[in-house]
Amino acid sequence: MLSTSESKEVVETHRQRNLLECLQGFADCERSLLSPAEAAEVGKIDRQRNLLACETGSDRCHRAWLAPSEAEEVGSLEHRRNLLNCDTGNSFCDPLRLTASEFKQVTDMKHDRNVLACEIGDASCNPYLLSSGQMSQVAQAKRQRNLLLCEAGSTLCDRALLTPQNAKEKNGGSRLQNSRGG
Repeated sequence: MLSTSESKEVVETHRQRNLLECLQGFADCERSLLSPAEAAEVGKIDRQRNLLACETGSDRCHRAWLAPSEAEEVGSLEHRRNLLNCDTGNSFCDPLRLTASEFKQVTDMKHDRNVLACEIGDASCNPYLLSSGQMSQVAQAKRQRNLLLCEAGSTLCDRALLTPQNAKEKNGGSRLQNSRGG
């Protein structure tokens, strides 16, 4: 049997442990054991935790707990997050949530990324999305890259891509050497 002081100590330890669980948002929290001041503090922390969950896009967000100004800010953050996802080609992009000008911006950026991927010879290049002018630009970039590889003596040089003028320059010295008088 516990003495009165030991019993009070056990009750106080349980109350403090419960308060800690409530402050940390654990499901084991027994709110009925909290004092009014403790309940107010736990409620404040719960609202802050919920606001953070909503701001970061967590599925633990309870929009109904947000004040109108917080809900507006969260909506703005969600929109900016979606725009960023769309701008970067992230699969979490929801194009239906974009304005017409944002959709055009995203489409233009996606096209520019594809042109760049094609120009640098990246595997993500989709040549079917290029205009004929862009195809010529990409082919020229590929020839220039190849010429530099050949001039450097790289094994990646594709001699079949050299034009007769390039091949002549390659056999008679590099363009760089010829232009320097070398």
